[in-house]
Parts: sequence; C-alpha cells; structure tokens
Amino acid sequence: MVRREEELGTREALTLRVAELSTVCKQQRDEIEEQRSVLEMSRKQLRNHEEIIRIMEAQLIERDAQLASATAEIRALKRQHNMDAETIRHVHKELHPKKRGGSPTTRAPRTPQSPLFVHEGSSAHIKEEIEPPLRKQLQQAIADKVILVRALHQLTAEMAQARAERI
Repeated sequence: MVRREEELGTREALTLRVAELSTVCKQQRDEIEEQRSVLEMSRKQLRNHEEIIRIMEAQLIERDAQLASATAEIRALKRQHNMDAETIRHVHKELHPKKRGGSPTTRAPRTPQSPLFVHEGSSAHIKEEIEPPLRKQLQQAIADKVILVRALHQLTAEMAQARAERI
C-alpha cells in the first residue's frame, strides 16, 4: 500500500509537472507568436521604407537629369550670348566706322575708375547706340539667363537636400 501511495504521489507530482510544463510551453508559444507579429510588422515597415527609398532615388535621378538639362541649356545660352555679343559688335562697327586717321569716336574713354567702365568681354559692353528693338531683345535674353541660373541654383539646392535626406 505504501508503494501505491508512492505511485499516486509520483503520478500527481508528474501530472503537476506536466501541467506546469504545458503552461510554460503555452506562454512560450504566445511569446513566439507575439514576436512573429512584431517581426512581420517590422518587415512591412522595411518594405515601405524600401519603396520610399526607391521613389526618392527615382526623384533624385529625375532631378539630376533636369539639372543636366538645365546646365546644358545654360551652356547653349552662354554660347548664343557670346555669338550675339560678337554679332552686335560687328554690326556696331559696320554702323559706326572709326573716323579716318585712326582717331577714336567723340565718346569719352572709359577707365577702370569710371563708373561707366565695362570689361570688354561683358554683355554690358553693348553701347548705348543700339537700336531699341535689339536692346529689348538683349535685355530679354539676359533676363531669361538670370531665370535659368536661379532655377539651376534651386535645383542644385534641392538635390543637395535630397541627398542629405537620403543619408
């Protein structure tokens, strides 16, 4: 009988131990399930962030292309400006040839100290005798170039900001 009581005590102890282990296993399964859901949520966030990065990279590529296009356009405008300035100088020389004997026109010479001094290669070197329609055309070309340069600076700043945000 003592042996039976021992067996019953052992069975009860084993049953209690099995119940404890079952409870521990259930808790661990619940924790694992919770960690799986957290992992899945993290994976979704990662996919969202990867998509955002792809979109931003595409935008950056597009802005780079716009910048390259604007830069090429500015270079073309500068070349056109130089050709226009050369044409204006040539036409001006034809319209106002120098007097015989090599003396300069009656205009006062410009000096570096003079507020009217203008560097030979600059667009401001265009003389005041230019016809009004041509002058308006030149002013419009200069205004267009200023707008393009500002747009280029803005694009450059946006690209730098996008790169900084990407990092």
